[in-house]
Amino acid sequence: MLQIASANLQKTPMPEWEWTDARYFLAVAREGATLRAANRLGVNQTTCARRIAALEDALALKLFIRSGSGYVLTGEGRSLVPAAEALEAAAEAFSAAAGEAARRETRKLRLTTAEGLETSLIAPALSEARRRMPSLVCEVDVTPDRRDLVRGEADLALRASNAPQEPGVIYRRLRSVEWGVYRHVSYAKAVGPDNFFDHPIASLEGKPLEALRQMAPHARVVQITSTFLGLVATLRAGDCIGGLPTFVGDAQPDLVRCGIIPENEGPAIWIVYPERLRGREEVRVLIDCLVEQAEAAAAAA
Repeated sequence: MLQIASANLQKTPMPEWEWTDARYFLAVAREGATLRAANRLGVNQTTCARRIAALEDALALKLFIRSGSGYVLTGEGRSLVPAAEALEAAAEAFSAAAGEAARRETRKLRLTTAEGLETSLIAPALSEARRRMPSLVCEVDVTPDRRDLVRGEADLALRASNAPQEPGVIYRRLRSVEWGVYRHVSYAKAVGPDNFFDHPIASLEGKPLEALRQMAPHARVVQITSTFLGLVATLRAGDCIGGLPTFVGDAQPDLVRCGIIPENEGPAIWIVYPERLRGREEVRVLIDCLVEQAEAAAAAA
């Protein structure tokens, strides 16, 4: 009898469940409610609740305690969170690897940057890169948001910032980029190196603002923006001055350069890419062209 019972137990099938339901499980565990989880996932609340119920049925486990205030993990649910997070990380790694393989097949790269850099620096660099590698295709993502390069949200980034500190990335500073102080032609007061910080100042957020604070803690910053074009628009209002890379500022016919910020005091622009792309020919070609374009812009300034 014991042998028969043992044989029967061996034939008991493992519960069948949809591994994609781990997404719903994690979202509800993190948000504590199906409505917020559904908003995070971009689905409706009914779908989210139905997938949680289906997962519980398939696993024969109660994962959440439902109440008027939301969903609370049971002990069994809490014990499954680390495994669900590992599944999530594996899915993200799979997606990133698949995207990279597809782009490698077509020499396709995704470059993310802030407004302003794509016109003065990236567009001419891409033109030269295509001349050297006609099969190269590049998607340029212009956004103030920081894309996660390690997770595959972009392949390269061009950033005005501190030296990147995130693990798994390689970064190269465009050392030849000069920054100047600019005013609009309608700005009425005299501006020169001896009185920069006596004027109201507009600044980019992040490293440019940090550099300004270090140079002149007393400076009167009247506006902070996240993009180069936003800063140019602010200067065109004619009531403040601000710092821009010279290849951006000099390209604006109605802005006047009033001086140069010393390189060791101004913010830097960085080319950043993930470690997984080290050695890729198309990455090397594009970076070389970006560096050369920055050097050419600095020489012409």
